[in-house]
Amino acid sequence: MVSDMRNGTLWFNDEGMGMAGKAVLPTEYRTPILLVCLVLRMGVIIAYLIMEYGFRKDRQLFVPWSDVAKVVVSPLRDNACLVFNAPTFYNTTKVKLTSLAFKLNPMFADAFIAAAQHYVGGRIEERKLPPATSPWVVVLLVVVILAAAIGIAIYAGH
Repeated sequence: MVSDMRNGTLWFNDEGMGMAGKAVLPTEYRTPILLVCLVLRMGVIIAYLIMEYGFRKDRQLFVPWSDVAKVVVSPLRDNACLVFNAPTFYNTTKVKLTSLAFKLNPMFADAFIAAAQHYVGGRIEERKLPPATSPWVVVLLVVVILAAAIGIAIYAGH
């Protein structure tokens, strides 16, 4: 199971690529919790913030080179994305294509690209990466906050 790393360290060796750092709960855990909070009208935003910042744990992930489908690097060389095969959440004997994007330290970006090129060869590409948070998520949050503020204002007026 892959966690969403929020900060940490990357390393390479002949067997694969490793990552260690602070990670939030995997999406497979966060989504059902948020859906239950939404259905029960229990502060989805508060639940999200608690899961995002309160449940960070030290985690390590190691991906063998044979599982790496490709490495994508942004044209500005400030972000990269590792696309690899990982066990599925519900059936660990099956694998699915998974991606893990991360911000590159500008001082080490060229070294990262050179190492990735060495280990994955032709499976490295350069292209624009999408933002970490979809603009629709931001719009939805603004709408929810505005609706809550209007609801509170109406309720307080009575």
